[in-house]
Amino acid sequence: MTQRQSAVTLNGVRTMTPPVVPRRWWQGPADPVLRTVRVLVLVLWPTVCVWVLPGQHRPGHGLVLAWLLVVLYSTGAVLLLLAGSRADRVLPFCLPLFAVAAAVGAMAGPQREMALLVPLFLGVLCVIAAMRFSARATWVQVAVAGAAGLVCVAWATQDTLRFLVTSIAVVAAITAPSLAVLRLRSQLDEAHSREHRLARTDPLTGALNRRGLFEAAADLLGTGGAVDVVTLDLDGFKRLNDTWGHAIGDEALRGVSAGLRALTTSRAVPSPVLLARLGGEEFLVLAPAGAEDLQSFAEQVRLAAVVDSPTGWRTSASVGAVRRVPPEQVLERKSWLLRQIDDADELMYRAKRSGGDRVLAETG
Repeated sequence: MTQRQSAVTLNGVRTMTPPVVPRRWWQGPADPVLRTVRVLVLVLWPTVCVWVLPGQHRPGHGLVLAWLLVVLYSTGAVLLLLAGSRADRVLPFCLPLFAVAAAVGAMAGPQREMALLVPLFLGVLCVIAAMRFSARATWVQVAVAGAAGLVCVAWATQDTLRFLVTSIAVVAAITAPSLAVLRLRSQLDEAHSREHRLARTDPLTGALNRRGLFEAAADLLGTGGAVDVVTLDLDGFKRLNDTWGHAIGDEALRGVSAGLRALTTSRAVPSPVLLARLGGEEFLVLAPAGAEDLQSFAEQVRLAAVVDSPTGWRTSASVGAVRRVPPEQVLERKSWLLRQIDDADELMYRAKRSGGDRVLAETG
């Protein structure tokens, strides 16, 4: 592995990511939002420095304010421009500096009315914060920007009524876009979580599918202890479907899944017990080896898969189970788990050929 490569554990397998080319400070961040902030800083920096030129500040303390503006803005700019790919770490400190610098610049300017343009700049900074930061950090930025905006309004307006009306407009202009962006991010996060869940679970039973199983199994297989791999297949399920109809077949699958889930959630083990539907009427239970022997646990799984319907149909299952110790190497765990599932399947099919509704277990 080279220094520019990295490894990511996915589905219990360590995979290589594409080579990462280091970015120098003058190249800036790769993220488009941070690149936009960088361009904004570069464009406004010369404009800010103009404030200190002779004739561009008010007599007296205007010169002090102008130089204070340059110091504040330059401090944030240097931090941001030198941060490169670490810009996310310094951005929460830079945005308040820019907000204060904008307010100071407005007070240092020769025309009071120009201060009313500053809230527009502050609103952009708050939208950037809402796109990058958590809700709490965003509201900190909004509070700083709002305070700076009110200072600008107070400087630009002399009439009390005008000050109140303008202040309300400025606060709304700074707060509303940030609130909208935060709300949009929340909705996108919810949609992403929902899609993530749907992509990894079986829609009929709610159990994990194969993809979800291998992802969830990564942590369980890394505990170092033995695990129980139990597969089960419903006996005579095709006959049940043909006799009672597919709606009853779906009801049976949901009932079996509910019984297995009740068993897996009640087992007193420190690590989670995973329930997956491998396809059709075949399920898998993956659990850390408990205090009971494998045969007893597999019998509990078989009994949990029994559903007695008051309308006359009943389910039973043939069960195969193996107890093994996972390998220490991450790269081998997915293929190892597939082999254990195959071994448990072989035992399960032997149980089915022997008449079904029974357990065959193997510890080794």
